Amino acid sequence: MKYSIVPLEDSDFELIDEKIGEYENSIAPPEKDAEESAFVLKITDEKNNVIAGCAVEINDWGIAEIEPMWVEERYRGQGIGSALLREAERISAEKGCHLSTLLTHDWQAKGFYEKHGYTLCCTIEDWPKGHREYLFEKWLDFEGQTYAAFSARSDYEIEFGNDDDIDFLIDRLDEYDSAYVLHPWDGIEYIEKKLIDEEGTLIAGIISRVYTWEAAQVVTLWVEEPYRNKGFGSKLLNWIETEVKEKGCTAMRVNSPDWSVEYFKKRGYAICGATKDYPKGHSWYYLKRSL
Repeated sequence: MKYSIVPLEDSDFELIDEKIGEYENSIAPPEKDAEESAFVLKITDEKNNVIAGCAVEINDWGIAEIEPMWVEERYRGQGIGSALLREAERISAEKGCHLSTLLTHDWQAKGFYEKHGYTLCCTIEDWPKGHREYLFEKWLDFEGQTYAAFSARSDYEIEFGNDDDIDFLIDRLDEYDSAYVLHPWDGIEYIEKKLIDEEGTLIAGIISRVYTWEAAQVVTLWVEEPYRNKGFGSKLLNWIETEVKEKGCTAMRVNSPDWSVEYFKKRGYAICGATKDYPKGHSWYYLKRSL
C-alpha cells in the first residue's frame, strides 16, 4: 500500500480527538459525577498584582491535573501556596474528582507537595538532562478528607482568574526555571503529522513536542480502526523518532494508559512509573526511550 506522511490540517485535530475519546470511553467510561472543566485561582496584592496562582484541568474520569502553580518569591513560606493547593483540591472534589495529579522538578517543590499528602508515583531521570521530573498523585475522596478554607493571610483572598492569568503564571515559571533549563515553556516546538493513502484518506496521526533540552514527547498517536495492527502506527512513530533525533534529541517520552502500554514497551519504551486509578480501575503509565 502506498502512503504519504504530511502535516496535519486543522480539521484533523478535532477528528482525532473525537476518535480517541470514543475509544477511551469504550474502555473506561466517564465518571457520572465528573465532567470536563477547567479553572484558574489567583491571589493579588493591594495593587491588584498577581502574587500567586494555579490552573486546574479536570477530565471526565474525575481526575484533576494541577499545572502550572506559582508563588512570587517574597511571599513564599507564608502559607499562600498551601492555601492555593487546598482550595484547588476542594473545588476539584466538589466537581466530582477522586484524584489530583501534578508534576514538579528537582529544583522546584517536591518537598512542598509531599508535606501536603501527595505520593510520588514516578521519577523520570534526565528530564531535562541532568535533572529529574517527579509526578505526584493524591486521592481526594477518601473517608475523613477535609479541605480547610483559606486562612494563610487575612489580608489576601483567593479569587478565580482567566486565560491571561495562566499566561502570566507560565511566564513567571519560565523565568524561574530558566536558571536551571533553557526556556522550558517557550522553547517547545510541535511536530504534527498524518499518514494518508493514495486517495488522501486519513489513516493515522501523531502529535509530538520537542523541547530545547534535547528531549521530545509523543502527545498523541492514533490509527484508524481498520488499519490497526498493520504497522502504520509504527511507521509514524519511527518517522517522528528519526525526525527529533535529527533535531538533537536524545530521549523520547510517552504517557500511556494500561490498554496501550504494551505497544510502546515492544518498541523499546521503558516504564518509569504509573498513576493508579487513572481512570478508576486502570493505570496511567509514563515511559521513556533513549534515541
